[in-house]
Amino acid sequence: MNKRMKKWIFCMMLAIAVIWGEKNILCPQSNVAAAENEDDKIQGTYGDNLKWSFKDGVFIVSGTGEIPAYFSRKLQKQGNEFYADRVKEIVVEEGIDQIAKSAFEGCSWTKKVTLPEGIKVIGDEAFSTVYRLTEINLPDGLETIGDKAFYYNSLKKVQIPESVSSIGKEAFSENAALEEINIPRKITKLNDKTFFRCRSLTKIDFPSNLESIGNRAFSGCVNLQEIKIPEKVSVIGVGAFSYCQKIKDTRWPDKIKTINDRMFEGCEHLEKIHMPEDLETIGDAVFEDCVNIEEMKVPQTVKSIGEYAFAGCTKLQNIELPDRLKVLESHIFNGCTSLEEFQFSKAIQNIKEDAFKDCTKLKYLVIPDSVTKIGEEAFQGCKGLEYIKLSRNIEVLRDQTFMNCESLTSIEIPSGVLTLEYKVISGCEKLKMIILPESVVSIQQYSIGWDLKEVPIIGTSGSAAERYAQDYRRVFKRYIDWNCDHDYYQNILINGTTKKDGAEAKHCEKCGYTILQNLSRPVSVKPKVAALSYNGRKNFPQVEIRLANGKILDDKYYSCLHEENNIDPGTYHMKIQLKNGYEGILECTYQIVKSDCEIRYHGKDEIVGSYDEAIPLKITANRRNAKMIYKVSDPKSLTVDEKGIIRAKNVGRYTVTVYIPEDGNYKRSNEIKVKVRIIPAKIKLQSAKAKLRRKISIKWIRDTKVQGYHISYSTNKNMLNSKTITIKKNKTTSAVLKNLKSKKKYYIEIYGYKKEKVGKRYTDVIGPVTKKTIKTK
Repeated sequence: MNKRMKKWIFCMMLAIAVIWGEKNILCPQSNVAAAENEDDKIQGTYGDNLKWSFKDGVFIVSGTGEIPAYFSRKLQKQGNEFYADRVKEIVVEEGIDQIAKSAFEGCSWTKKVTLPEGIKVIGDEAFSTVYRLTEINLPDGLETIGDKAFYYNSLKKVQIPESVSSIGKEAFSENAALEEINIPRKITKLNDKTFFRCRSLTKIDFPSNLESIGNRAFSGCVNLQEIKIPEKVSVIGVGAFSYCQKIKDTRWPDKIKTINDRMFEGCEHLEKIHMPEDLETIGDAVFEDCVNIEEMKVPQTVKSIGEYAFAGCTKLQNIELPDRLKVLESHIFNGCTSLEEFQFSKAIQNIKEDAFKDCTKLKYLVIPDSVTKIGEEAFQGCKGLEYIKLSRNIEVLRDQTFMNCESLTSIEIPSGVLTLEYKVISGCEKLKMIILPESVVSIQQYSIGWDLKEVPIIGTSGSAAERYAQDYRRVFKRYIDWNCDHDYYQNILINGTTKKDGAEAKHCEKCGYTILQNLSRPVSVKPKVAALSYNGRKNFPQVEIRLANGKILDDKYYSCLHEENNIDPGTYHMKIQLKNGYEGILECTYQIVKSDCEIRYHGKDEIVGSYDEAIPLKITANRRNAKMIYKVSDPKSLTVDEKGIIRAKNVGRYTVTVYIPEDGNYKRSNEIKVKVRIIPAKIKLQSAKAKLRRKISIKWIRDTKVQGYHISYSTNKNMLNSKTITIKKNKTTSAVLKNLKSKKKYYIEIYGYKKEKVGKRYTDVIGPVTKKTIKTK
């Protein structure tokens, strides 16, 4: 055999091998057989378990077990008259329990699929890109729907049986006509892009057992209007509802700790946001281009907010951020053209690039001293910005920070700034001055735009500011020469309230210099005195209003409004009307309490008096017309009337307790105990006469309250060497003094007595002395 013949035989064998290999790869002869009958019906078998037929666009598969992967393509490759793109209807008969990956790939003209009872699994991409599929029944008993199983169909309504426990990624993605679909109760996880760009879907009911929603699960569902996320959901993936343009309202379960990136990006009709109370993180671009959101309150628990989070929210006017937030990420409010004010928390340290770019309605900004960094173009294009106060702890002002801030009239760079980069201040056509401190050591050539060459730079001699002005032929004024006698007028930019700070600007009409002052919001109000004592008149306290910056609000900023009947003890409400740069009403309560009542005694330690006289108690009170209560140790022997007059019946020692009882306006007073000693009364003489034989006869009126009488007499006026006689019975009312000296003047004293036991002994209690002087015969 010559070389030419050998070469020919080798080529033939190679060709046969290639053809044989292709047939074995695409449609093994051992698995597939096909034939035509007289009715133009194409039919065949696949392996040992499947039969198929195709006629008039209807593709029927019967047998048992699984329809294999790429089934329609494999049949087409066998070389008969079966073409996948001519199939209009697919019928799978009973006995088949699984449909494998891409089983009906290429059946792009199929409109209807009928599946039998017993199907357990519809595999990945089983009906993917069956573009015209509008009708399919999913039988009870189905358990799994694979990834992209119905990707890019034309289904309008799908009833998923409750037996399904798993739905794969992108399972119904790109079904632009899908209007209605249910999610079975067994589904706990919706995978990524499950309903991506189902543009006709208007409503979705989530099962109560759902725990997570995957990335972009409903992204691009432009007609979805309502979402109610079950309480068990703890994770919602990136962009899950992005570009769902008709959603107006949304709220999350409390288990959600993170709102992932781009969650509601492009939701043009979204208006109301209800965030979980314990939310911790808001990702990038979460609300980007949500053009209908007007206000938002971010929970205080949030620690970080991503870049572009609110960018393009063109109707956003007010936003309240958590006090703990430390960084404003790049582009966070870029293009928020309705944002009129923004209040920085005292924790903010870094404002990144483009953070407020093109916020054209921002009128003023007070940047706290906590801020140490401001990024490039942070305030570029803020055309309405008239006033700004910068942090004293910024060292570098980056490129184009205040570029095209057309309404700025003056800007004072704080001491501490070291460097001005490219076009920091440019396009600020109303600017009248730029004040640069000595701390600035580096100023790039175009830091101050060439369009501002006529705007004076204010600084100190020998400073970088002066050198810059000389090098680039700018107007320079020494601070000491420029310092004008400012004639300020006050302009309240926004009133402070209990929820947000206010701001006022003082503007000099002579030179244009502006001072921007923050009006820190009130955070608490309380009376300076916890309680007021009743005083019989209208009674109200001064208040102390503490501000968020720790200072006390001056009383020129508020007026107190009191209730009309604030006289008697009780709890009263007071309203505080804020004014002069503040607005709103604060409220607090205060108390009027019962006054202390005090009584004082103005007598001796012990009152001594007799039972025949009225004895006054000298007690006064610190209140008028107070009724005193008198309690005596022996009410049968001693009484005290309402005027405090003591009257006794018997000799003895007594205690009088005095106090004023509590009433509606006063507390019970202190108690005073007064000792009272009652002695016999003064004896009343009836007669005293000198008798013959050196005698004196005495008669007196009987005192029944004494035991007897003592009669003393002496010729000495001072009763020296006197003699005393004792009469032991009170019935005796006369006595004769005998053996006296004749023609002598006698001094006589008579007084009653009564025995009183003191300890173990008795002692005489004597009354006042009745005196008489008589000369004997």
